[in-house]
Parts: sequence; structure tokens; C-alpha cells
Amino acid sequence: MSKSTYEEFIENPENKKMVEEEYQELLLKELFLEMQEDKKVAVRKIAKDVGLSPRIIQSLKTGKQKNIRLTNFNKISHSFGYHIELVKDGKRGKKIRLDDFVLT
Repeated sequence: MSKSTYEEFIENPENKKMVEEEYQELLLKELFLEMQEDKKVAVRKIAKDVGLSPRIIQSLKTGKQKNIRLTNFNKISHSFGYHIELVKDGKRGKKIRLDDFVLT
């Protein structure tokens, strides 16, 4: 059976890396939008609560901000009532809560 155009494209390691990076950026943008929609908080209020400029928060919301410091993402998550956890291999009981290691 012949390969699809996508399969051929993704076989190239550079293309695969590009797609994975863009997908991660999309996930971050969607996560931020979901958190904001859930709580219905304005960009300026979020910025004030977490100590970041409204421009940075707006850039995250629109997806223009490509990278974010983990400490800043943790502060933003907290402002929406979320906590970041690391789960080892999807096993129950194997969680590390970021709050235990990051000073806010």
C-alpha cells in the first residue's frame, strides 16, 4: 500500500520535529484558552494576579508566545485553580505535584 502525503512528509526528521513543536504550541494555546474560558477572567486581571505583563498573557492566549517559563505557567495555572502534576507512565499513585518543588 502506498504512503499518504502526510506519512511521506513526516518521515523526514526535520519535518517531524517541526510538526511536533507546532503541535505543542497549539496545545499550550488551547489549554490557556480553556482555563480562561472556564473561569471567565480578563487578560489584565490574570496579568495582575500572576505578576506578568498583559502583553505576555495576551501573547499566550493568541499563541504568539512560543515558550513560557515553567514557573510562570505554574503561576498562571494557579490563578485558574489548576495545579501541575507529573505522572510517571500513567500509573496511579506515581504523581509529583509541581507545587511541592516550585516556590511561588
